[in-house]
This record gives sequence, C-alpha cells and structure tokens, in this order.
Amino acid sequence: MALTVTSNLTEITTADSITGWTAVQVNSGWGVDGDQNLQGSGCIAATVKAAATRAYLYYTYGSDIDLDDKLLRVWARFKELSKFRTMAQGGITLYIEDSSGNWLHWEVGGSDVTGSAWNNFVVQTSTGPWDSSTSYPAMDQIRVFGISVIMDTKPARSDNMFIDAIRVGEGYTITGTNTVEGDGWSEIAAIDEHVDNKYGVLTKSKGGIYILTGKIVFGDSGGTGSVDFSDNTNATILTPSYIYGSCLEIENSDIGIEVVGNGTGTTDFELGTLLGTGDDRQGILGGTMGAVWDRFKFDSATDSSDIDSCNLYGVTFENCKNVQLSGSTTQEAIGCLGL
Repeated sequence: MALTVTSNLTEITTADSITGWTAVQVNSGWGVDGDQNLQGSGCIAATVKAAATRAYLYYTYGSDIDLDDKLLRVWARFKELSKFRTMAQGGITLYIEDSSGNWLHWEVGGSDVTGSAWNNFVVQTSTGPWDSSTSYPAMDQIRVFGISVIMDTKPARSDNMFIDAIRVGEGYTITGTNTVEGDGWSEIAAIDEHVDNKYGVLTKSKGGIYILTGKIVFGDSGGTGSVDFSDNTNATILTPSYIYGSCLEIENSDIGIEVVGNGTGTTDFELGTLLGTGDDRQGILGGTMGAVWDRFKFDSATDSSDIDSCNLYGVTFENCKNVQLSGSTTQEAIGCLGL
C-alpha cells in the first residue's frame, strides 16, 4: 500500500501560463520559463528594469479569496542577490491587493537573508505588513497575489526574478499505509516535493531534518479514509523561524501534527520503537518535534475514542506550544521528553 496526501490548499496559480499575470518595471521578454520552474511545467520569469525602482510580478485571481488569518505560500527564486536591498528595506516582499485596489507588502527577503535557490515564502496573513496603502485591504476580498523587489544596482543579466506556484492554506490530510514500515516521513516528503505538487508543507533537508510549514492531519474524521502511519528513523520535524508572525494559530488550530479518529475506519499512528516489557519498557528513535519558537502543536486528543492507537516512543518535544494526549488505553507515550 501507500500513503495518500490530500491537500486542503487553495491553488491560486501554478504559473504555467502567462494568462492572468502582470509585470511592472520589468524588461520586455518576460514570460513563462520552462527550464527554471520548480512546480508544474513552467514559472514566470522577468528581469528588473532599473535600479531604485520597485518591480512587480503579480497574478490576478478570478474571484475574491478570504486571506484573513491564513497562510499565504509563494515559491520564488532570485539571482544577482547582492544588488537587492535588504529585507528590512523591503528588498523582496509578498504583495497582495483587494478587489478595490488596496494593497500591502510583507517583507520576506533581501540581499542579507535570501538564498539563490527556490524559496518557499510562507506568511501568516494576520502579521502586520511592511507597507500598505492608506486604506487597508479587505482581507476577505483579495484578488491580486505576487512579489515585488527593489535593487540598488541595475541588473546585468536576463531573468533575475522567478515566481512559481502560489497557494493559500494550512496543509493536508494523510490516509493509507506506509509503503515501507517505519519510514513514513520520507514518503510524505516525497509526495509533497513531487513536481506536480510542490506544496512546501513538509520538505526534507539534510541529516534527517524535515521542515514543516503547516499542519498535517493523520486520519479522516469524516470516516472515509483509514491511516496506518509509522516512523522510526529518528527524524526531526522542525517549524522554522521564517514563517512570519508572533502566533501561528489559524482558525483555532495550530501548526504541527494532529491525529484524529475515524468512527468507521482505523487510525494508527506510531513514532519510534518500543524496547523491553512492563516497567522496563523504553522508547527510542521517535525523533524530535519542535520549533524555533513555541509554535508547534501535537494533538491526538480529538476524537480519541476513535483512535485505534497513537504510540510515541522516544519522542522529544522541543519548544512546543502544546502537546495533547488523551490518556486512553489506546495511546501511550514512553521515553518521551519535553524541552
């Protein structure tokens, strides 16, 4: 069998076509690039036209999107970064407008912090902007999504700004069974990172570290999908600091992991390996879950009577905002540590 990832993200654009896109203060010849793209078959590529003038690439959606207290996700890449202004100066911003033309910017990068590879920019939209129009946009009536940049030195190359898939939302639901028992995180990351998806919710880094920028729900409370997930690779699931905002509570839920019950199917979730019996039991290889700040939440209390098993063996919770376990006979935590 295999795991199934069901996204709850609203797709604004995959940037595979120039339709709906607008470029401001960029050179002629901007358009779809099928070689530099990250997701799908293309991305939008352009060259900043001049120094000290803000350039824009943005997409106009066909209807209003509710962006109030949501996660806005934008894949973007930049070259000639030494010529960009710093993050504090608004060198790279995410840009939105409402249906009345009111706008705002969130600073997300610049010459001092941004790398030249593809960046997964994620913004908590309740965060105060770097700049905005006099009339603040109506956050439940957003139509325009994109990026803006400003450089101190005139660019010398063709194509120095790229933008790919734009989405809004928390993350996804996991159902099914691991293809390889005990190696569940890598399977989720492989699905996430597939060129047709590139959700950016769970991505694998070096040394068994996974970067989590959203919420993963294991199990289906609607009763349509069972799950049997396990991982004993001692992986680290980390929520990074580049998600902007002092609080990541989204619609009364948190960034992190949630295990939910299924009244008609089964929900089994296990991290780590159990050694020994009785009072001599020990848990190992459960890995680490946490955040740079106290943003991460692990919750297996919801619908606990329908959770067939939730076993945590040797898991370290670091800088977690909340860890919820129901304490039922179907759930146990052995050898776990909170830091």
